[in-house]
Amino acid sequence: MRRALGAKRAHIRRQITVEAGLVGLVAGVAGASIGILGVVATSASRGWTTTISPGNVLLAPIIGLFAGTVAGLLPAIRASGTPPAVTLRA
Repeated sequence: MRRALGAKRAHIRRQITVEAGLVGLVAGVAGASIGILGVVATSASRGWTTTISPGNVLLAPIIGLFAGTVAGLLPAIRASGTPPAVTLRA
């Protein structure tokens, strides 16, 4: 749709790649949060001391961002190469 409105192929690639990266970042944050809650709940229920490495917690969103960006590259390339008329017809 944006191509029909005048956006260049590079703009489409960039938009889709950035969106995929942001989804990966949010997924990394959500996954790390759920993981922390699970570790804390398990530790509390068994009377253990909770130990969580801050490096691992900070690494999860970065890995999510990287994975999302890489996963969004192929769809971005395909979408940017699709002619606007084909997209509008579908």
